[in-house]
Amino acid sequence: MGTPALQLEKIRKDAHHTQEECDGSYPLSSPGHEAVAQYLATPKSLRNFRSDSHLAKHFEVSRMTVYRWKQIPDVIKRALWLSKCNQFIGDMHARQEWPRIMKRAVQMAIQGNINAIRFCEARAWAEKLQVTQSQLSASILIEDLLGTSERNDSEDRQISNQKIEGNTR
Repeated sequence: MGTPALQLEKIRKDAHHTQEECDGSYPLSSPGHEAVAQYLATPKSLRNFRSDSHLAKHFEVSRMTVYRWKQIPDVIKRALWLSKCNQFIGDMHARQEWPRIMKRAVQMAIQGNINAIRFCEARAWAEKLQVTQSQLSASILIEDLLGTSERNDSEDRQISNQKIEGNTR
């Protein structure tokens, strides 16, 4: 493992070498820092190391050192960049499989699956549903603003009195 003083010096040196120039798109120079960034960016089910302890054992450092590495700005930037890449790759897989997904959803809807029917309806008429919902909420807002409700004044007073009585109870 080395002496604690040498480990601490190595951590300090690695932590400050490229803070200004690092945007996360390049692998970090320290294998331990790069491994921590990848560890942070990878879903738990796909990680090479099961825990901080296993990571520390592999790099022959303490768990506290791994914890400190997680706080280094370059490691965080790298983990963020890797996470975005992972998300983009997942999005691309979903887009590539979209025709098969929709075909299966339609088959399920035809068989009577209510959730599949709702999903297919939302996909097939997305623009129409958005316009209908927008017009409905707009008409409600105009009614509230202009007071063009079909209720008469006596109904409004009854509702106001009920609200007041409800608050005093």
